[in-house]
Amino acid sequence: MIRRRLLGVVLAAGACTPFDESPTTSTGEDGGSADAGADASSLPSPRDAGESRDAGDGGTGAGSPCAGKHVVCEDFDGEWSGWQTVTHSSSPLNADTTRFVSPPRSLSVEVNAKVNENHPSFLSRPFPAAQRFSLSADVRAELTGAPDSEVDLLGLELAPPTGIPTEIRRYYVAIIARSDGNFHLEVKIEAPVQPVDMSVELAPIPADFTRISIDLDLAAGTIVGAAGPVQQARPVTTASSMSGTLVVGAAWAANSRGTYAINVDNVVLD
Repeated sequence: MIRRRLLGVVLAAGACTPFDESPTTSTGEDGGSADAGADASSLPSPRDAGESRDAGDGGTGAGSPCAGKHVVCEDFDGEWSGWQTVTHSSSPLNADTTRFVSPPRSLSVEVNAKVNENHPSFLSRPFPAAQRFSLSADVRAELTGAPDSEVDLLGLELAPPTGIPTEIRRYYVAIIARSDGNFHLEVKIEAPVQPVDMSVELAPIPADFTRISIDLDLAAGTIVGAAGPVQQARPVTTASSMSGTLVVGAAWAANSRGTYAINVDNVVLD
């Protein structure tokens, strides 16, 4: 299994840069460098939690979910704020006006081959502490000529509150696309006594957008990953309330050959 260290890349990024500016550079734990920029007030911005927005039809015929109230909702159709960007020179991060579920655009990430192990480009934003999380998004993923590779599309990086004794140091859950042609649910829990490193195959990656989701209940110790109609449930380590970071795009991108083409639309966290 390809190993990943996400948190070091996210935290090393600091502030973020608008897409059209030259970013500064920071180095992640894996030795690959990521270009980091700052609060993205001038970037293509999500509605604040609970803010309403009219949802239209278009793309694949679905409307934006952001007319309702959510902890986080992003349809990439207007200006957004509150996101941090981490971009790599070999992985452009853009707005795509040709492929989307809710018009007029989606988030697009193109990940080109790189010798370094990890060259991510993604958006991230913090969320408040809770014990139950429901995260979903519409994604489209093309992995071309990239054997033994994978990309993290959508994930939650959780950590316990400061000062509260716990065996868990870090809790990471994500939906990833692999070069085996399938979506996988990934769970990684850093703990000195009972660490967890689990990958569960979900469903084949289709040619068009599909809805992927993660439902995590820390109190009950359950996680359900889904890709389209296919769901897989697994027991996980229980924990008290945790806060953390939502990551969207190509939060981990490992390919020394070939390319990835990723689109993400209509991200919802409840």
